[in-house]
Amino acid sequence: ALRQLSVCGLLLGGTVLGLGQAPWPTWLANQRTAIGERRQWRLADGSLLHLNSNSAVDLLELGNQRRLQVHQGEVLIEAASPWLIACAQGRCLLQEGQLQLRLDPQPVRLSLYRGQASWQGEGALTDLAADHDYWVRDTQAQLAGPADIDRSRWQQGLLVAKQMPLAELLGELRRQRHGLLRWAPQVAALRISGVFPLDDTERVLQAVARTLPVRLHYRTRYWVSVEPA
Repeated sequence: ALRQLSVCGLLLGGTVLGLGQAPWPTWLANQRTAIGERRQWRLADGSLLHLNSNSAVDLLELGNQRRLQVHQGEVLIEAASPWLIACAQGRCLLQEGQLQLRLDPQPVRLSLYRGQASWQGEGALTDLAADHDYWVRDTQAQLAGPADIDRSRWQQGLLVAKQMPLAELLGELRRQRHGLLRWAPQVAALRISGVFPLDDTERVLQAVARTLPVRLHYRTRYWVSVEPA
C-alpha cells in the first residue's frame, strides 16, 4: 500500500525538491540494485534503462506518461520517446537520446551523450547541449565540459581510467564492493590509466598495487586501506 501511495504521489505531485533526503523512497523504489549489482531493463516504449550499483528509482509508465524518479545512485537511459527524469534537485525532460544522471557524490552530474534535453530546477529552464557534461549546483545546471562516453562503460562492467586520480578510481571501486575501502591522502593524487573489471574489485586493487607506489593493508577482506609503499 505504501508503495502504491508513493507512486501516486509522484504522478500527482510532480517533482518534490528534497524528496531524496528521506530514506523511505529509496527503500520502496520499484527498481533498485544492490552493492556490486548492475541491471538493465527494456522498457515498454523500446527505451533501455541501466542502473549502476546501489541505485534506486521509481519507474512509471502510464499511457503516454513516462517518468523516472531517481532516489539514489546512477542511471543511464537510452530513450526512444520523451521521458521525464526527476530527482530531489530538479527534473530533466529528455526528448530522445542517451542521458546519464549520477546523484552521488555531490554535486549531481548530468551527461547528455546524444539527443535533446532540458533541465529545470528552481527557476529557469536550461537547454542541455549534446555530448556535454553538466554539474547541478543549487538546483541549477552548469556546463562542465565535453562528455566522455567512457564514463558510461559501467553498464558493460568496465571502469575506464584515463590518467584518473587514484582517489577517483578507488571511489568508483568503493561503490561496487561491500565493506570499507580507504586511502591515505598521500596517494590520492597519483594518476592511473587502464580498463578495469568492476565485477572483480580485488583484482583491480592488486593491479593498482603493482602499477603505483602503494601497498594494500588488510584488516579483514572487507576492510582495506591503500597506503604509500
